[in-house]
Amino acid sequence: MIPLQTEVTRLTRLPDAVRTGPCTLFFIPGAVFSSMPPRQAIRLCQHLATLAERPYFLVGAGLKKDVATLEAAYDDPGGYVAAFNLNVLARANREIEADFDLTRYKHRAHWNEDEGCIELSLESVGAQTVHFASDQVRFAAREPVLVDRIYKLTPNELSGYARQGGFLPLCCWVDDGGNYSLQLFARSALFPISSLDGSLPS
Repeated sequence: MIPLQTEVTRLTRLPDAVRTGPCTLFFIPGAVFSSMPPRQAIRLCQHLATLAERPYFLVGAGLKKDVATLEAAYDDPGGYVAAFNLNVLARANREIEADFDLTRYKHRAHWNEDEGCIELSLESVGAQTVHFASDQVRFAAREPVLVDRIYKLTPNELSGYARQGGFLPLCCWVDDGGNYSLQLFARSALFPISSLDGSLPS
């Protein structure tokens, strides 16, 4: 194991000992793919396929669930996600001299079915004007400020991205509740027989 300090999409070359080894395994936590729309996720798979002679990657993912469960997860009773969301405005106040009143915005978590993602936004409580240094922006009552999108996938959707990136699914593990998955992929050139379908282990 050789530590590298970089952002994965900007990684252009691995150390030779890793790049040419008998197996190069990339571990991709769920947060990486959940922050990417489909085209960007496919490009990441394509990128990983170029970085080593025998690349594999293991990816964790939060799976699609019923809408009520998803929205409740990102609008939790403890208000942790809301505090995280509102911190965007606090940083704007601190770093670009804005004057957001954090008490005048409400956290919202909404499932966007067409995009396959949870949208985190902040809704303006009443009409208001916010100043940014020498500029200003007017917000209407209930006007949302989109802060983040968190994509959720099915195992088949993730496998589809990987296949378009040049990988084949080897194994897929899903927890008993069907909430999370781990999937292992290998570059398709390593397996000329493409009968590997990523079916769930018994």
